[in-house]
Amino acid sequence: RGQLGTLVIIKGTNLLGFGKSLVDATLLGVPAKIRKSNSSYVELAAGEYSTSGSGSIVLTSLNGAKVTSSSSAWTYIVPGAITSVSPNEGQVGTEVTISGTNLY
Repeated sequence: RGQLGTLVIIKGTNLLGFGKSLVDATLLGVPAKIRKSNSSYVELAAGEYSTSGSGSIVLTSLNGAKVTSSSSAWTYIVPGAITSVSPNEGQVGTEVTISGTNLY
């Protein structure tokens, strides 16, 4: 699970669908950046998605073969939003309270 920029590592076999390389990858239908790939290891960076939801991961190889995960293999989480920081100044050792929504 993650959000924009989350590093996603996939390990398995025949991840390139017997092709030579990947040409496309999606997480919940959202394009992901392919960082590294071989037949047993794929590294992706999650693309932007504005809401939460779960879905499959689809890898498409140069030969057109698709490798698809289970229907709930990836979950996007809503990015956090900070609404307040208190106090707004201090010195080393000052306890700070950060409030907001979706702060995981």
